[in-house]
Amino acid sequence: MKQLLILVILLQTGISLGAQQCPVIPLPETYNEQKGRFLLSSRTVLTAETASAKPYVYYLQTELERYTGISTVITEKLQQAGIELKQAPLKDKRKGAYALEMSRTKIILTAAEGEGFSNGVSTLLQLVRQKYSQGDTVSVACWNITDAPLYRWRGLMLD
Repeated sequence: MKQLLILVILLQTGISLGAQQCPVIPLPETYNEQKGRFLLSSRTVLTAETASAKPYVYYLQTELERYTGISTVITEKLQQAGIELKQAPLKDKRKGAYALEMSRTKIILTAAEGEGFSNGVSTLLQLVRQKYSQGDTVSVACWNITDAPLYRWRGLMLD
């Protein structure tokens, strides 16, 4: 009986160690770690596809500089590599929903409205804080994440 219990514990430990947990709080609804790492540097371009996404691009630029010391550039259009905030309808119609797609050369944050951009930028900044720095370049693990707030209000304590 004791051997069976030890075997079950070892199997469960092995299963949980094999699955990669997304380093974002709260844990997103869906997430998949992608191969490679996005390299953030002073040559990284930020862009907003629409006027409603521009305030979030400026916020992202400010926070990236604050956390990494890297000054990024904002442009009108993303040529090849960089970070793009895109306004588009999502499958998930809940307020605050977003999709974050990352690759070695590009990060695309898609949301239907401002609250989604705000949530997506917060998620991206959490991933950046898990960075690996080398000189003037920051390496960020690539993830594909889709999420929306589970509750309308977060951080509210009811006594």
